[in-house]
Amino acid sequence: MQNSINLIKVPMYMSRGFLAVPIQVELEDEALLQIQASLLERIQYKNIKGVVIDLSGVNILDSFLGKTLLNTVAMATLLGANTVVTGLQPGVVASFVDLDMELDGMQTALTLEDGLSVLDLAAVPEMDEDIEENSDYEEEYPDDEDVGTEVIEANE
Repeated sequence: MQNSINLIKVPMYMSRGFLAVPIQVELEDEALLQIQASLLERIQYKNIKGVVIDLSGVNILDSFLGKTLLNTVAMATLLGANTVVTGLQPGVVASFVDLDMELDGMQTALTLEDGLSVLDLAAVPEMDEDIEENSDYEEEYPDDEDVGTEVIEANE
């Protein structure tokens, strides 16, 4: 039996202090845990204020994925990042309900763009204070520009 490692690249886009993580493929448990660790590191070390986890490419939710997702949202919140989950497919929503998962701490939106809008609205009071205190605001947060793309490699 041949032992091969398939690498999956999951992009993480950072813009205006927010991190967008579009997951467009079904992931094995180990890859999901690597993404979780990478996301949490970025929140801590890059001063991320909000995260959108887009699951539009995920059609099936098992108990491990569901629990890991809920734990990731809780951990990100504890690190100070408002988190929104987007792109939930009907089968994934049904699985959350069928698995009787506690969803109280999870914000959702239909699309990645909607999720970013939720984060924008939540950040408005904080951003207004930052603008008054920091005259260099426009240099730090240019309008609608990605300040970088980060890609992690995860074993499938």
